[in-house]
This record gives sequence, structure tokens and C-alpha cells, in this order.
Amino acid sequence: LINETYSTFVQGLMPSLARPEVDVMEGLTTAIIVDQQRMGADPRSTVGTATDTGALLRILFSRLGKPHIGSPQAFSFNVASISGAGAV
Repeated sequence: LINETYSTFVQGLMPSLARPEVDVMEGLTTAIIVDQQRMGADPRSTVGTATDTGALLRILFSRLGKPHIGSPQAFSFNVASISGAGAV
């Protein structure tokens, strides 16, 4: 799977190895690679995808992150709040 992160040219230069026989893998950390590229002919498609991904990552970290920090809003940079006198 690591070869898939390289370009096709580099993949062609790398040796082809068989998959190892593994029953359990423990103690691995997660690596997330973020790259900004146009995803299609429509330039707006990247914005929608990035927005969806951000929300899903906030939910993931709020549920599985250690130490537990809080709700998904704890990982958001813009938490909506409102205050005022009278009817709002």
C-alpha cells in the first residue's frame, strides 16, 4: 500500500514485494496525508469534499481521540455562538 503514495514513475522503479502474512497489527499510529488538488473539471468540487472531510475528521477525533477532549465542536475552528438582550 505504501507504493500507492508514490507517482507511477517511482512505482515502476521500486521492487515488487509480496504481502506479508499478518494476523494482528498493534501499536500503529494513523497517518493522514492532505493534498490540495483539483478533483475534477469543476473547481467547486474540492471545497465540498474538503468540507465533508473536515466534519468527518472532527467526529472521528471526538469519538476515538485520546485524551478525550469533548464534542466535535472542540475540534472546530469556528463554533457558532450568539448572545444578545431581548429576543434573539
